[in-house]
Amino acid sequence: MISGASIAGPTLGFWLARYGYEVTIVERSKTLRLGGQNLDVRGVGRAIVRMMGIEEQILAADTGELGLQFVNSKNEVEAEFPSNGDDSFTCDAEILRGDLVNILYGCTKDDVNYVFDRFITAIEQDAEKVKITFNDSSTDEFDLLFAADGVRSTTRALILGEEPELKFIGLYNAWYTIPKMETDTKWARWYTAPGSRVMVLRPDNHGTTRASFSFLSDDKSYLEEPDSKQIELLKILKEVSQLEIALESDLKEKKVSLERSLKLSINHQLKPLKMEILEKIPTCPNNMKQCFLQNDMSAIMLSKNSLIRDLPKLESLLTQESSRIGYSLEKIEVAFDRYQQKRN
Repeated sequence: MISGASIAGPTLGFWLARYGYEVTIVERSKTLRLGGQNLDVRGVGRAIVRMMGIEEQILAADTGELGLQFVNSKNEVEAEFPSNGDDSFTCDAEILRGDLVNILYGCTKDDVNYVFDRFITAIEQDAEKVKITFNDSSTDEFDLLFAADGVRSTTRALILGEEPELKFIGLYNAWYTIPKMETDTKWARWYTAPGSRVMVLRPDNHGTTRASFSFLSDDKSYLEEPDSKQIELLKILKEVSQLEIALESDLKEKKVSLERSLKLSINHQLKPLKMEILEKIPTCPNNMKQCFLQNDMSAIMLSKNSLIRDLPKLESLLTQESSRIGYSLEKIEVAFDRYQQKRN
């Protein structure tokens, strides 16, 4: 008897049946539970599915994920890590949990007896057998009982007694399946938001997107909240994140606008002075004057040859200052004085 028809249960059932055991798997749900996120089949797991003869089915059900991209609040890529073997975020055997469950069920259903909508409520064990009572009050006897229905299963509690106390580390995770959007790609995208929050979006091969949201909090009360309250909390956190993104974008736009206004103001104030100084330099070509006003470095380098013999210090000054937003009044006046001394 195996309790749990997810991944561990059917895998164990496969090998027990291969070695001649009569196997029954009971599952609390009425059908296979096909929800869940990505699973990486790598390392020892890859070797096991190869021995089971289902490696090619798993590869055929790959999600198609190309790798991991870290993005900013505008979904712009800051860094990316393509799939590169078993050591990368994305391996070459990325499969959805539900797809793997289907594959395992398909390769065991003819050799294993599956019983759905049933779970264990009592266990009596002697030296030879284990007597099991189910939720429908029926009973049966088996040589062995395996609990493969999760760390919080009632079967595990019946076998081991009270569950060990879980240590709260202040991390909450939520997983979703959401509609695919135009901005979604074949890359997994990771965004770290202010306030110790992380959102990860991953592609799947079913036309949807798998999403996870993680955040840190010392508040343990969320653990006991009903689903409706947890959903309400996540909606609030989503609204806060959207507000922060909007504020960040607004601040960035205001910063760019301020820098642009400052540059225009500086150039506007310095333009008359530039013209006055250049008018006092009779040997300065007209095209040199124009490019000087436009801060055009390439044009300055082309036209500087007419002054290079007589004005080495002015040339150096112009080359350095042409790459800046504005010109320093004091430095221009000093350059003009030096030029006058050179001419005299």
